[in-house]
Amino acid sequence: MKRHPSIIPLSKEHHENLILAQLLKSEVKDYKGMPSSAEDKAKYALACFENGIKDHFQMEEKMLNLLKHYTSLESISKEIVEEHVQLTNLFTALNTSNVSTKQLDELGHLLYNHIRKEDRVLFPMIESLCNELEFQQIELLMHSKQ
Repeated sequence: MKRHPSIIPLSKEHHENLILAQLLKSEVKDYKGMPSSAEDKAKYALACFENGIKDHFQMEEKMLNLLKHYTSLESISKEIVEEHVQLTNLFTALNTSNVSTKQLDELGHLLYNHIRKEDRVLFPMIESLCNELEFQQIELLMHSKQ
């Protein structure tokens, strides 16, 4: 799927985070070279959150704030932000010693569905609405992250 260049950095991060989502799901076989115990998966997921996903959520929310004048994005934007809060809570709950495979599975499924919603619904909507100036502003946001 071809993305506008300004959104490509978020899309690339989605790919990495989809791998994490799959790793956390209980019905998916272990990935070679990746954590396999619930405790190790939890530590890995929390590190992914702290070292990238948290910033990714903030960047998406800044982008949505930039585009809040589009009323057609209002509903999906609200859903995305609510899911960010829910996912953040699930990630931070991994910082305990008793993490269950059920918790990991729930997080994996929610993260997977969230990413797919952004890729299949949110990003296409943004690409259909934005003008070139707005894409430039989004690109500036992405570069301010680095």
